[in-house]
Amino acid sequence: MLDECGLDSGSYTLKPAGGVRERCETLLAGGGDATLLGPPFDGMAVARGARVLARVNDHYPAFPGLGLVVRQSSYDRVRAHVVAWLAAMEHARAWAQTNKNAAVVRLAATGIPAL
Repeated sequence: MLDECGLDSGSYTLKPAGGVRERCETLLAGGGDATLLGPPFDGMAVARGARVLARVNDHYPAFPGLGLVVRQSSYDRVRAHVVAWLAAMEHARAWAQTNKNAAVVRLAATGIPAL
């Protein structure tokens, strides 16, 4: 995507900056020129003056979104917690489907930008 935005692969340096929150904070603090962000952090960055170069789904419409990944060596230790988290996410999704207006209000209150 950087190449598609006109940045040749030799013209920039990639630096690790942590998770999405840390990448957003690093960008806004001037610790880098660009980063990959998703909701709600992309909206938060734009609200603080950042500019969106591209959106993954605009370039790759079939991209399914984020994935949940765990190290094989951690699987047995975290499995029950991950299953509980996924069940909570499914419960929240089902609630949002049947309570769309309330869901929009709650999401807006967290800073997730309108589409």
